[in-house]
Amino acid sequence: MASKRGAKEEDLEENTFFRTLRAKCPDVWELAAAQQLIVCIPCEASTQGMAMNRSVFESHIIRASPFFAGMYETLDGKTLELENSVIETTQGFKEKRRVDVLFEELHYNEDYKPFRVVCTSLPFQGGASVVPAKQVDEDKFSDKLSLSECVAFIESVSAIDPSPMTRVRKAVGDFERSYVLVKGYLGHARRKLRGIAEGATDELVRANVSALRECNYSAKSLQSVVRCVDTLVMSHAHEKLMGTIKDMHGEEDAQLEAAMAQRQGSRPQDYGASSKVSCLDLSAPIEAASRLDDPKCPLDKISLLDDVVQGINASVERAKASASLPPSFLLAADDLLPLLIFTLVRARPKHLASNATYLEHFGTDATDESDFHAANLRASTNYLLTHCPPDPSAQSPSHRGTPGSASRAGRQGASPAAASRYDSRNTGVQHGRGSAR
Repeated sequence: MASKRGAKEEDLEENTFFRTLRAKCPDVWELAAAQQLIVCIPCEASTQGMAMNRSVFESHIIRASPFFAGMYETLDGKTLELENSVIETTQGFKEKRRVDVLFEELHYNEDYKPFRVVCTSLPFQGGASVVPAKQVDEDKFSDKLSLSECVAFIESVSAIDPSPMTRVRKAVGDFERSYVLVKGYLGHARRKLRGIAEGATDELVRANVSALRECNYSAKSLQSVVRCVDTLVMSHAHEKLMGTIKDMHGEEDAQLEAAMAQRQGSRPQDYGASSKVSCLDLSAPIEAASRLDDPKCPLDKISLLDDVVQGINASVERAKASASLPPSFLLAADDLLPLLIFTLVRARPKHLASNATYLEHFGTDATDESDFHAANLRASTNYLLTHCPPDPSAQSPSHRGTPGSASRAGRQGASPAAASRYDSRNTGVQHGRGSAR
């Protein structure tokens, strides 16, 4: 039997609905197999208190309509629609429901022809013990913005059985003792740690089902838990990862430290920014950037870089409010990177190259925000390494190129498209200078 797994795996051989269907109504199962129909099995958590009889089973076996694409008919004549892994009941059911397809498996009939068995987040009718996905506690499963928030969340949902998180520490300890980080192959280490997080999340959900039952039918809730567990895994592995990366990039870190020290008198326009932004008070983002080496996990580093960018944005708004900049001024994307470079130079954070590499390979799961900040940190680092060598006789940065070339060369491991989407939506940065110039 081949399987195509989705957000949350469940062993269908242990599913009460699946087992009852085959035991009580084997002829219905055999009909579905012979005619290669789709058998829909509600996930175990959604079937509490649900009637399981022939009528219900026939309502969960569907065939494609010969007339309309995306339309399906049950064995007992009801209709529903299936599109993008979402099933919506239409005619014949007591109520309308939108049900997610969690994963599917291929089974084979006596003639070795395949038919699909899909696990759904809810039954098409009945099973009222599960709260629909739209009623999931949004605050409980909202994205956490720091390591401390992740720790508090995991502690709150693992009160029944915290042992999966104890095993996480052991797994990371084994990783630290046995895994050898090799320059150029850091992506493999990231996948190894991600696997630890995903395995621990599965155990955590199974061991604390009353607190995490939403994860059985809400992919968003499950991913929120994965992200929290992954943040804990990365915090446990931080010392080994950063220690090794600093050894790998010690020469670049030293070069950047010297270069930034020698450019404390530089101006934003030296790095390609508009002369109009020389009036900005960037003391707050400079102070934040100086702490780049302090956070002990990727999530906290990304949050700190977001504070830096938001601080640059806030300085623009203050300048507009004080008439130092015209009200129509828009901070363009090609001004943000020079301002970020200037901010980093003035902040002189420790181990700049090492932190850029760390976020490039070990950043949080590929979100627009994470990609944006990792890409800009890498672009800033590449620009300083390429155009600002620590040489007292070196030319002014303004005569050695602009950060655009570093940006294009430096966004490896992060999506430029995602960066563009994120900066325009969430940082106030506008594409193109427009009336800003």
